[in-house]
Amino acid sequence: MCHTIYPISNLFEYLPVRYNASYSEQQDRKEVYRFKDGDYSRRVLNGLESEIRSIVGYNPSSWVVAFIPASTSSRTRCKYQTLAKELARDLNVEVSLDAIYNV
Repeated sequence: MCHTIYPISNLFEYLPVRYNASYSEQQDRKEVYRFKDGDYSRRVLNGLESEIRSIVGYNPSSWVVAFIPASTSSRTRCKYQTLAKELARDLNVEVSLDAIYNV
């Protein structure tokens, strides 16, 4: 069986807090923290949708979007549940919160 490996991409260049950041880098930090708290902006949603579209192309029904889990399953749901519903609706792809899980 042949597997295709897709490149890793990121929506933001995250600069750790211990470094001085430009205004733009500070805004990216805020986006990252919001996302980690289960909140996200239209900018994040649009960026994720664009990246997913670039991978699934015109055959979204054969793909499943999975999230890297948070520290607990309840935290994973809190973080991704609303986002998962929006991605499934907007992209017509299956989205799983349980495909990758903590043991």
